[in-house]
Amino acid sequence: MAMITKPVVCSLTDILEGRGPTYLSSQADYEVARGLCGVAEALQYVHTVSKKIHLSLSPECVVLTQTGVWKLAGFGFSTEIGLPCPYFRLQGVNAGAGRLCGPWRTQPPLAYSSPEATSSGNISPSSDLFSFGVFMHQFLAPDGPNSPDSDLLKLRGNNHPTVQAHEHACSNAQGLVLYSSAQALVQSLVSVNPDARTPLVQLAARPIFRTPQVMALQMVDSLGYRNPQEATCALSASREVVLSFPLRLQCKCILPSLLDSAASFQDGKLWPSILPLAGDILGKMDSADVVERGKQGIQGKFIPATKRDEPETLRHIVNLIPVFVKKCSNGFIQEDVLPTLCRSIAKEGYPRW
Repeated sequence: MAMITKPVVCSLTDILEGRGPTYLSSQADYEVARGLCGVAEALQYVHTVSKKIHLSLSPECVVLTQTGVWKLAGFGFSTEIGLPCPYFRLQGVNAGAGRLCGPWRTQPPLAYSSPEATSSGNISPSSDLFSFGVFMHQFLAPDGPNSPDSDLLKLRGNNHPTVQAHEHACSNAQGLVLYSSAQALVQSLVSVNPDARTPLVQLAARPIFRTPQVMALQMVDSLGYRNPQEATCALSASREVVLSFPLRLQCKCILPSLLDSAASFQDGKLWPSILPLAGDILGKMDSADVVERGKQGIQGKFIPATKRDEPETLRHIVNLIPVFVKKCSNGFIQEDVLPTLCRSIAKEGYPRW
């Protein structure tokens, strides 16, 4: 049983196989790094708060929200910390053939499972670190996530490798060519020795997760959880980076997140910080994309701002009216923007455009 608190549109497997939304199908390096960092944070929560081991980390167990945020899912094989791995066992008696031979039961994806999970069964949270290392390599390998030449990914598919094959792949990881900032980390994570794997709490400080682009995306993702003062400072510091992102990312992912975060503050204190940046992005969009889905789309996400009466928010809405007129529907202008303009005139006089 699971509870999903935000709409999701596809899994990473869907993306890899070309079944996901077009705007999410070609993620840049910094989007992948932001996603990996989010998965690592989710695993840390599973280990420290839920006291469980995920055991099934793979692309099919990571889902994407409408704004491209990676969310950890697929807890069907999770096990409480301290218990042995209940999977990868024989159905029936075949002791002479070895533990990984013979009939198979439903189990986590073997290609991502740690050597200790598939052999001794003595698992720990470090077993998820091995899976994360394979997962991370898959997305950071220079040839891309479907590279046929990736040594670790040769373990995918319907073949069931032996423990020796798994260990061979781990030991050969030192020869893999990854981004320079991630190579040492992946080598550590896929170590055969569970104690040698880099702890999750140390991942966020790695250079690959500390670039301005990754930190800007993380800022956008976390705005709704910050206080208004912190959010305002973070927006100001990241503004130039946000506006340098591809239009696809600004319009489909960043702008909806910004508007949703501002609407989530009941006192409306975030709107004055959000609206100038939101207006810059809105001005770059095609009108058809702005009015798509009506009140459920982009222009509809501005409606909560038009209902506010705080002077600063009113001034920002009025300043955006030229953009609204060019990009939004007549119904939005008449029903939402004009009443806001009238309230602003009554309080502060006519605007100077």
